[in-house]
Amino acid sequence: MKVREVIAIGDARPGMRLAVAVADLAGQVLVPAATELTESLLHSLRRREIAELTVEAEVEEDPAAREARRATARKQVDHLFRGAGDGAATKELYQCLLAFRSEPCR
Repeated sequence: MKVREVIAIGDARPGMRLAVAVADLAGQVLVPAATELTESLLHSLRRREIAELTVEAEVEEDPAAREARRATARKQVDHLFRGAGDGAATKELYQCLLAFRSEPCR
């Protein structure tokens, strides 16, 4: 499972992927999200005095925690659709919402 993690620029390593775009103080995007960090890019960001980066980190999710999260999502979606009927479009929307809520944000 991928999670977002804010790290100090000194802890960033080439090969890491940005989860959020890096912008300067004026709001100008310096590096777009999903960019893979390189040594030269990190050097450039340090020169611009960027202190932190938000990167994607891969973590192993506990199976019990994953099932608990999915059960909670199903209960919430069931509650939302408690009076929605059983039409084909409703069932499709239910499945889409359940899939969206069952997985962590990426």
